[in-house]
Amino acid sequence: CTVAVDCGFSIEIPEGYKATISARSGKSLKGLMVANAPGQIDSDYRGRVQVILVNVGKEIIVINHGDRIAQMSIEPV
Repeated sequence: CTVAVDCGFSIEIPEGYKATISARSGKSLKGLMVANAPGQIDSDYRGRVQVILVNVGKEIIVINHGDRIAQMSIEPV
Protein backbone atom coordinates (compact mmCIF):
# COMPACT_ATOMS: atom_id res chain seq x y z
CA CYS A 1 0.00 0.00 0.00
CA THR A 2 1.29 3.47 -0.91
CA VAL A 3 0.03 6.66 0.77
CA ALA A 4 0.96 10.34 0.93
CA VAL A 5 1.16 11.39 4.58
CA ASP A 6 0.69 15.09 5.38
CA CYS A 7 3.41 16.09 7.85
CA GLY A 8 1.38 18.97 9.29
CA PHE A 9 3.65 21.87 8.29
CA SER A 10 4.48 24.03 5.29
CA ILE A 11 7.93 24.93 4.07
CA GLU A 12 9.74 27.54 2.03
CA ILE A 13 13.29 26.53 1.14
CA PRO A 14 15.67 29.45 0.46
CA GLU A 15 17.04 29.80 -3.06
CA GLY A 16 20.27 27.84 -3.43
CA TYR A 17 19.09 25.05 -1.09
CA LYS A 18 17.02 21.89 -1.31
CA ALA A 19 15.42 19.57 1.22
CA THR A 20 16.02 15.85 0.98
CA ILE A 21 13.56 13.38 2.52
CA SER A 22 14.75 9.90 3.45
CA ALA A 23 13.54 6.93 5.44
CA ARG A 24 14.20 6.36 9.12
CA SER A 25 16.13 3.14 9.66
CA GLY A 26 13.87 1.91 12.46
CA LYS A 27 10.78 2.28 10.27
CA SER A 28 12.55 0.65 7.32
CA LEU A 29 13.27 -2.43 9.42
CA LYS A 30 9.50 -2.76 9.88
CA GLY A 31 8.88 -2.40 6.12
CA LEU A 32 7.92 1.29 5.95
CA MET A 33 9.87 2.99 3.16
CA VAL A 34 9.86 6.43 1.53
CA ALA A 35 8.59 5.50 -1.94
CA ASN A 36 10.62 8.03 -3.92
CA ALA A 37 13.66 8.01 -1.64
CA PRO A 38 15.43 10.19 -1.48
CA GLY A 39 12.59 12.64 -2.06
CA GLN A 40 13.56 16.18 -2.90
CA ILE A 41 11.88 19.52 -2.25
CA ASP A 42 13.21 22.33 -4.43
CA SER A 43 13.48 25.98 -3.41
CA ASP A 44 10.55 27.00 -5.63
CA TYR A 45 8.08 24.75 -3.76
CA ARG A 46 5.64 26.46 -1.43
CA GLY A 47 3.19 24.47 0.59
CA ARG A 48 2.58 21.59 2.94
CA VAL A 49 5.10 18.79 3.17
CA GLN A 50 3.88 15.29 2.40
CA VAL A 51 5.89 12.09 2.48
CA ILE A 52 5.03 9.25 0.10
CA LEU A 53 5.27 6.02 2.06
CA VAL A 54 5.00 2.40 0.98
CA ASN A 55 4.62 -0.61 3.25
CA VAL A 56 6.74 -3.43 1.81
CA GLY A 57 6.34 -5.60 4.89
CA LYS A 58 3.70 -8.18 5.72
CA GLU A 59 2.34 -6.44 8.83
CA ILE A 60 -0.12 -3.55 8.90
CA ILE A 61 1.62 -0.35 10.05
CA VAL A 62 -0.45 2.28 11.81
CA ILE A 63 0.85 5.85 11.65
CA ASN A 64 -0.21 8.05 14.56
CA HIS A 65 -0.05 11.81 14.95
CA GLY A 66 3.46 12.73 16.10
CA ASP A 67 5.15 9.57 14.78
CA ARG A 68 8.52 10.13 13.14
CA ILE A 69 8.00 8.66 9.68
CA ALA A 70 10.93 10.16 7.74
CA GLN A 71 13.81 12.58 8.10
CA MET A 72 14.65 15.79 6.26
CA SER A 73 17.96 17.50 5.65
CA ILE A 74 18.48 20.96 4.14
CA GLU A 75 21.46 21.15 1.81
CA PRO A 76 23.02 23.73 -0.52
CA VAL A 77 22.84 23.06 -4.24
